[in-house]
Amino acid sequence: MLVRFEAFVFRLLPLKFSLWIARRFGSLIYYTMGRRKSVAYANLRAAFRGKYTPAQSKGIIKEIYQNLAQSYMELIKFPQFDETYVRKYIRIEGLDKIRKAIKDEDKGVIFLTAHFGNWELCSLTGSMIGYKMNVLARFQKMEKLNGYLNKMRGSKGANVIFKDDAIEEVIDALRRREAVGILSDQDAGKKGEFVNFLGRPASTPKGVAHFSLRTGAPIFPVFIIREKGPYHTIMVGDDISVLQSEDIKKDIHEILQRFADSLAKYIERYPGQWLWLHKRWKSTPAKYILVLNDGRAGHFKQARALANMIKRAREEKGFSDKDTIIETVEVKFKSNVARAVFDIGSILGLDLHSLSFCFPKEVYDNLKAAYADYVISCGASLAGVNLAFKNELGAKSLVIMRPNIYNVRDFDLAVIPVHDRVKA
Repeated sequence: MLVRFEAFVFRLLPLKFSLWIARRFGSLIYYTMGRRKSVAYANLRAAFRGKYTPAQSKGIIKEIYQNLAQSYMELIKFPQFDETYVRKYIRIEGLDKIRKAIKDEDKGVIFLTAHFGNWELCSLTGSMIGYKMNVLARFQKMEKLNGYLNKMRGSKGANVIFKDDAIEEVIDALRRREAVGILSDQDAGKKGEFVNFLGRPASTPKGVAHFSLRTGAPIFPVFIIREKGPYHTIMVGDDISVLQSEDIKKDIHEILQRFADSLAKYIERYPGQWLWLHKRWKSTPAKYILVLNDGRAGHFKQARALANMIKRAREEKGFSDKDTIIETVEVKFKSNVARAVFDIGSILGLDLHSLSFCFPKEVYDNLKAAYADYVISCGASLAGVNLAFKNELGAKSLVIMRPNIYNVRDFDLAVIPVHDRVKA
């Protein structure tokens, strides 16, 4: 009921003004309700390491929320959009590739896209320029919202195919020479195909590759970029399908890797337009262990030994040697006073960036470029830095020896010698 009321109100307002409101609402969500900001921040760090400062990363995440709010606003205005809207606000590059494929081959086409820009506008635009569109969708947990979203998607003629019934419906649509739009950038679990995506193995749904190999349909990567306000550009890439060989597993991997490479290029150019909020690498076998080195040989040896123990334990569970990456950062403070200031600031809740003045520049540059799934330190001096990685990246924090003024319970694992008394 609330969604319908929102739609009624905002359809009365001019598009540009509605999007202005949406951007403000997106900012409000970012500042007050952004529960997935930490996921996005960790994803950005893992993908780009030191390319962006913490402030720049937070700006990118804020842009994501603004873009989502604008996309939602455009979605509820779908019934008002027509050919005039498409001509005015949406520019298409590479449309000739699709037209040639449809003309030359007696089969449908697959538009493969991602949660990038306002991806929902891709199907609307396809319908508006004359293609019989089918879109693959998954059921949303909220039944009424699910129904409303699919009503909007179908308001301009697109046929919504649910993933539970997808295989035969998609194949039939392609054999009728229709277009099928598919999103393929979310984690597919252990049964997905692992491809390299922004530097880490990412589990990817295999369905689109099977559809293409079974029907011979070409696959065009399609990404929509929000240029400014209501203006968009749709980029159509080259066909990434392959001729079926005797090695179908290799064929599937090749198709999905080509798409991952194509998507990565657009993300690198427009990082604020991809949905960093979801756990894209949830199933990745790759785990990074960061060893913090305080310069004391004995401490480093113990921390490194614990890292190697974790690596061996993972190998015993079936992970390969390459799946566990151990990295080291040497950490020094400018002075003992700087270390004390860092500890006080850390306890007060300040993040690593806010306390960067406590480190020499080259040390902080190495810290802000580091990513970790596990972070290990030995001795009291780096306990605060250890916790900073836990708080910023969601890393598992492991400390050896008593962490001085910090509470042992703040760490995921504390290895304390018997002579270091710890109060229960």
